[in-house]
Amino acid sequence: MARANTRTASRRPLKLAAVLCLAAPLGLAACSPAGVAVGAGAAVGVAGLQERGLAGAIEDSRIRIQINDLWLKEDEVLYRKAGLQVQNGRVLVTGVMPSKEMRAKAIELAWQADGVKEVINEVQIGDSSFSSYTQDTWVSTQLKANLLLDAEVSSINYSIETVRGVVYIIGIAQSDQELQRVLNHARGLANVRKVVSYVRVETEPREPNLQDTGTGDNAPPDGQAPADGGGSARGGSEPSGSEPGSAAPGETAPPTSSEPVTEIDLDA
Repeated sequence: MARANTRTASRRPLKLAAVLCLAAPLGLAACSPAGVAVGAGAAVGVAGLQERGLAGAIEDSRIRIQINDLWLKEDEVLYRKAGLQVQNGRVLVTGVMPSKEMRAKAIELAWQADGVKEVINEVQIGDSSFSSYTQDTWVSTQLKANLLLDAEVSSINYSIETVRGVVYIIGIAQSDQELQRVLNHARGLANVRKVVSYVRVETEPREPNLQDTGTGDNAPPDGQAPADGGGSARGGSEPSGSEPGSAAPGETAPPTSSEPVTEIDLDA
């Protein structure tokens, strides 16, 4: 019991540091690679205490900056439409894009960053609205706040994106119980239609690397293997957060490999 109390108490300054770290980048020019770089640098102090460690946090920040730079150089609209989270070399791409061609290009460029082990394609196709963006921002902010205030959750180990009412979570949980608390927080919020988790439990063995053989829009580009020689890309013909459908003409469906660890459809 004493050990548990000590562990909880040790998280209090960590949670405060995380709050300050989250607040700091709000005044920065976050819409540019420079702003992203500064924000990432401000987070290093806290990130060093995450499960991935300081070296892992720095490497993920470098991957994030490189992908954002590739997107911006390719197409400013693509850069603005794409959402990005990186955890231990695992890249989660979200957002709403106007075409499957733009989505395919975003995934292709994400694979080009050095050190990428996996690219998870959760980009939805369609039109986005300001009201939807505002609502999604509120959901993400509220969930992050709830996790920060939960003494039983190491909130800094999770990254969150919300797109059209679908909450995407990636990170590392210290136990099945902690992961369940995180999922309960997410599905308990208003305006949440679905919760998709790519969270790995710390005690779980890592999923085997699967060599991609297809040419889907979330597979590595032709002639380019994942950084570790293996890697995986999320399977299925459509991202989990979008309506099911067939691949566009000339577009090969991605190979089946990595799937969400947990997917909760609240509309069902």
